[in-house]
Amino acid sequence: MALYQKTKRLINSIFLLGALTLLFYFSYQLFITVSYPLKFKSDVLEASNKHSVDKYLILAVIREESRFNKDSTSDKGAIGLMQLMPKTARWISQQQGNTYNKKQLLSATTNIDYGTWYLNYLQKKYNKRKLALAAYNSGTTIVDEWLVKHPEGNVSEFSYPETRNFIARVTISRRIYKNLYDEESFEE
Repeated sequence: MALYQKTKRLINSIFLLGALTLLFYFSYQLFITVSYPLKFKSDVLEASNKHSVDKYLILAVIREESRFNKDSTSDKGAIGLMQLMPKTARWISQQQGNTYNKKQLLSATTNIDYGTWYLNYLQKKYNKRKLALAAYNSGTTIVDEWLVKHPEGNVSEFSYPETRNFIARVTISRRIYKNLYDEESFEE
């Protein structure tokens, strides 16, 4: 009888451990997919293909800049999903041969297109993703001035903590997005 009781307790413990493991796993999966949503995926995919920018990087920038709130505006005046400054957006629209309209920055399609074009421009200009992200966050003038004093371009030594944190957050988010969503996730 004692062996039967011990076996029964062991089986119950294994069952409980299994149930708790499944509960934890599904709770974690839900938390991750809610924290790292795949929103505006057709706009992201279109901009990624059009401007040759990694789709996971675009998603990471959107997540860190606006948390996927297309109506987001910052205290400094940045607008939309990718938090574009109106002056930068005007310049991007001119480079693309478009007519600038500030209200268009609240359009997910336009904002993602402009922001992705700009990421491509910065990646070409600086040849390093982290320097491009530094310029995206703090501006090209600041990065260019900083590079004169730090030609090695080690962004972990960048002068602005906010920019260093932005680079780190985007880098982590990109990695998570890449692990969460495969190519099939982007199919309609």
